[in-house]
Amino acid sequence: MKVFQDLSIAGPAVALDRLPELLAGAAVPPWSRDRAAEERSRDVGAGSDFLVFVRAADGGMPAANLFLSRDANAWTVSNIVPVENGSLGEETYNRILREFERLLAPVAGANDLQVNVSQADVGVNDMLSDSAAKLLPIFSASANTATGSAHPMDFRRWAAFLVQVHRDGTTLYASDLRRLLVEELRWPEDTASKLLLEYEFARDLLKVYDEA
Repeated sequence: MKVFQDLSIAGPAVALDRLPELLAGAAVPPWSRDRAAEERSRDVGAGSDFLVFVRAADGGMPAANLFLSRDANAWTVSNIVPVENGSLGEETYNRILREFERLLAPVAGANDLQVNVSQADVGVNDMLSDSAAKLLPIFSASANTATGSAHPMDFRRWAAFLVQVHRDGTTLYASDLRRLLVEELRWPEDTASKLLLEYEFARDLLKVYDEA
C-alpha cells in the first residue's frame, strides 16, 4: 500500500550545523527557503533547529511548505503541507519529497552527509515481525469477514496475532492496521473498524498487564 515517505539527513555534526545555509544556497526555483516562516515558528516555540522550504506551484504541482527539524544526530523532514487549505495525498507528498531529495543530493555528496528515504510502498512484511506477518494473513484467510473475531476459532487466531505484536513491541498504529486490513487483505470497512477497537483495547490491556 502507498504510504507517506520519510527523509532524514545524517552525518558529521559540523556538516549538519552548516546544512541550513548550504541548502539555502542550493535552492533554485521552484524551491526557496522561507526565513520569515522560520522566525514565526520560533516565536511560538519551535526552536532554532527548524527549517522551512517552499516549493512554488507549477506544472500541476501545488505550492507546498516542507518542514525540517533537527535532533542531535540528523535533520528530518517532519511534514509537507500545501500552502492552500487541505492536505496532500501520498503520491503528491512523495513526489515533492523526492524532488527535494534531488535538490539535496549535491549538498549531501559534497559534505559527507547520508540521505535516507523510506519506501513508498509497504505491505504486511514491512510493518510487522516475521511471526506477526504470518499470523495476520492466517487469521484473515480463515475468518468470516462479516463477523471478524466472533467465532471462537477466529478469536484464537486473532488473539495470537495481538499477543505476538505486543511481544514484538511493534509500533503499529491503528490507522496503519486499518489500511492493511482494508487495502491489503480486503476486509470491509465496518468489520475492520470493530477489529481496530479490539486491537487498541488489547494493546492497552497487555501494556497494563506488563506493568502490574
